[in-house]
Amino acid sequence: MFPLRLASRLALVSLFLSVVAVSASGQLPDRRIVAPVDESSRTVLRGNVPSLARPDFDQGEAPPSTELTSLRIVLVRSPQQQAALDAFMAQQLDPSSPNFHHWLTPDDFGRLYGPSDSDIDAISAWLQSHGFHIDDIPPGRTNIAFSGSVAQVEEAFHVSMHAFQANGEQFLANTTDPSIPAALAPVVSGVAQLNTIRPRPASVPSAPGQFDPASHRLLPQAAPPSLARPALTTGMPGSYALYLVPSDAATIYDTPNSFNAGFASGATSYTGSTVSIGIVGDALINPATVVNYRSRFLNDTTAPTINNISPVAVAGADTDEAYLDVEIAGGLAPGASITLYTSNTLQTAIQTAVSANAVDILSVSFGECEQNLGTSGNQLLNGLWQQASSQGMAVVVATGDNGSAACDDNTTETAAAKGLQVSGFASTPYNLAVGGTDFASLIGGFTTYVSTTNSTAASTPYLSAKSYIPENVWNNSSISHTTVSNDVPAQGPPPASAYNILAGGGGVSACSTVTAATCTAGYPKPAWQRGAGVPGDGARDIPDVSLFSGNGVDAASWLVCTDDPVSSTPTPTDNCDPANPQFAFIGFGGTSTSTPAFAGMLALVEQKTGARLGLAALELYNLFNSSRAGVIFHDITAGNNAVVCNAGTPNCQKNGAGYTFLTGYDATAGYDLASGMGSVDVTQLVANWGAVNGSAAATVTLTPSATSITSIQGLTVNVTVAGSGSAGTPTGTVTLSDGGNYSATAPLASGAASFQIAAGTLQTGTDSLTATYSGDVNYATTSNSVQITVSPISYSLTATAPAAVTPGNQATSTVTVTSGNGYTGSVALSCTATSTPANAIDVPACTITTGSPVTLTTTSKSGTATITFNTTAPIAAMTPPRFSAWPSAGAVFAALVFFGIPARRRRWQSLLGGLILAVAFLGISACGSTHTTNGTGGSNSNPGTTAGSYTYTVTGTGTPAFNPAPTTTITLTVN
Repeated sequence: MFPLRLASRLALVSLFLSVVAVSASGQLPDRRIVAPVDESSRTVLRGNVPSLARPDFDQGEAPPSTELTSLRIVLVRSPQQQAALDAFMAQQLDPSSPNFHHWLTPDDFGRLYGPSDSDIDAISAWLQSHGFHIDDIPPGRTNIAFSGSVAQVEEAFHVSMHAFQANGEQFLANTTDPSIPAALAPVVSGVAQLNTIRPRPASVPSAPGQFDPASHRLLPQAAPPSLARPALTTGMPGSYALYLVPSDAATIYDTPNSFNAGFASGATSYTGSTVSIGIVGDALINPATVVNYRSRFLNDTTAPTINNISPVAVAGADTDEAYLDVEIAGGLAPGASITLYTSNTLQTAIQTAVSANAVDILSVSFGECEQNLGTSGNQLLNGLWQQASSQGMAVVVATGDNGSAACDDNTTETAAAKGLQVSGFASTPYNLAVGGTDFASLIGGFTTYVSTTNSTAASTPYLSAKSYIPENVWNNSSISHTTVSNDVPAQGPPPASAYNILAGGGGVSACSTVTAATCTAGYPKPAWQRGAGVPGDGARDIPDVSLFSGNGVDAASWLVCTDDPVSSTPTPTDNCDPANPQFAFIGFGGTSTSTPAFAGMLALVEQKTGARLGLAALELYNLFNSSRAGVIFHDITAGNNAVVCNAGTPNCQKNGAGYTFLTGYDATAGYDLASGMGSVDVTQLVANWGAVNGSAAATVTLTPSATSITSIQGLTVNVTVAGSGSAGTPTGTVTLSDGGNYSATAPLASGAASFQIAAGTLQTGTDSLTATYSGDVNYATTSNSVQITVSPISYSLTATAPAAVTPGNQATSTVTVTSGNGYTGSVALSCTATSTPANAIDVPACTITTGSPVTLTTTSKSGTATITFNTTAPIAAMTPPRFSAWPSAGAVFAALVFFGIPARRRRWQSLLGGLILAVAFLGISACGSTHTTNGTGGSNSNPGTTAGSYTYTVTGTGTPAFNPAPTTTITLTVN
């Protein structure tokens, strides 16, 4: 018996090692920080100043002693590690791979794909040398959490921290991009959360309500004046309103359990039993209130688990968000266990949930637009969602409540001004993004879909929905439910009658990478995002799916039990008190409601499959491209998510109705950027999950027009998918991708598809092109790859060394652009400082003064441009007057003298008054220096540009493009 047990255990160990040891041939990561840490040689981390850190919001320097918590160094993998991780995660989702659904642990993820121990130690030691406290080194090794004072942040990262007031919020933020010692740059990609801007919850309150025992109805009631939030009234004042309870949602979306009025007797019931759902938040709730909700509407008294992580959360403004997330997720999956991960800093709660790896599905109802997050903030979230996906966690994220204007604030602004944007929380390729719909059909047709009384049946407590209700895109900003061209602004109730920018989020990822407050790139379109209506934009599009998220404007909202007061005499709270027959509650909408609802639906799917889902979006798009799509998805074709905007701002145009709205986006047949693939029939979703494709094996073959090309040549790739046996010719789609720069999807025609890749698209070197077949009813999904070698036919940059200068003088450098291997085109030059002396001030500005762009032809194979470096001269100290009040007093005195002289003495009046005003002005000037004081309060001065060595990177952007663009460096010495 013992040898058999030993053999079994050895076999299990062998299987485990074969599954996880796939990166770098199973080797541990190499050390990448090899140079000594030199504080005088630095690398600037671009794109990390929040877009809200604007001069017009600036309140001055931040107090140096203020403590900043949950700062995070964002870590980056080596190219070899990233390629290995991408390959393994593709295998995790490929049913034909032996690694299919072999999920990693957080420790495995960090050990195989994170920085080495020595690199982690080097970064930690550098942080500690500047006085920071290391708060957490997560096992997944995607970041390092630390904390310290404003003064320490300014000294270590060479930034200036200021206080700001914007969107009704006070926060601290850096005004310049941080820098780090260049030796750390191979492992550090950025510094996230240098600011204290809090992500916003995607929820919108509706009217509070109360149960009327006499009519057995859930009725709206007026919100008290003391209720400190913009409660909206129902779209049918004085009439009926639908407050969605679990049995309503079950009936509308056809969940396979008894809470659905249409559930067939004897059918298999799924409630999410054995599945765990995690909720992240930044506020504390009372578990007893959730028990009230479950007792009222689920006949259950199971309390959620609350994990309150330091810095601990308290009850506050976002408490209602936590209540609705926990209650709605559990309402759609009554048998699932619910855990709330909460902390005063949302990122800490997210990190804890991912590191703990204890929940199967993670629901996130907060967001911030890509541009506001900055490059490091986007990288941080992308890394966490990628890790969660590799662990098998399905991450479900709200797209937000600002329509197509994710960077505008719907709580303080009534018109958009920042253009088309999406939430960086929802736009990564590793999460499922959930948008919002509404029930406009209830206006004028309420009783067609909803009963005028609520059910008394034990199996469907308080049910009033009769069936599925036709949906439109949720949009409170417009009274139209058609296209953007017909939008008319909706106005609030008198006396304000203000516009609003409330709508379901959606759009195109375009700003996950930011440079100098300018969007430079978004996430590329993942291979799985394909199907009818999916834009061929090469970018990640959101939402993926949508569910009901109205907040009462169209007579419906989600019922939530919280702890808010709803009247003053007496003073009950809307906590669904089981002892009160006239219990009170609150209505809510926003994509914060649709997101936990979809998380609950996925729990029913997981119960059926018996295993974690991982990247659920991939299977949803497989279903969307299958013959069963028509019974699984409710295609939303009415409405749009454009919001009213200020004329003259980005993407704002006057529409056909004469009003200014953002230009996107309409709901259309198939996928669209307002509702994604639409909403779902949950019974059909559960029944078809994993069964949409057959089991027969298909073979993918890639035939490129050449396996070796130059950087100025295009490429044709023909893909064939061959069937086997009697299953026939494969149908469906095939996606060709290089994992970053190129991704396209084409339908198969007789088992074949062809792709054209433009010159300059692929990077020089060796590119791996992967063709992924979608599968069909007969064949399983599968993929194959081919290697393409791209040789550089490009251009090179060289630069002369500028002469050393003293502060106040200029220096120049000549940059020569030379064609290589026959390149012809134009090359535009740009220049940025990439390394500066420690604590440098007045960094010399570099400007391309002549010669750019450089034109290269067959006869003119080189050209030059001049770069000028401007330094700042010292400004001598100026001693201020003895009495600091003198300048303003002098101005007052001058005014008194000027206006006190009789008008008939005009000549004397002019001379004397002018003299005194001049003296007053000189006094003001003497005290008005904006340069740094010497710390003694005695004088102001500016030493000019700091002496030392400055390194600049000159980039040549070609047309046609060469990827990556060639660069050269210039070193300027300031004596």
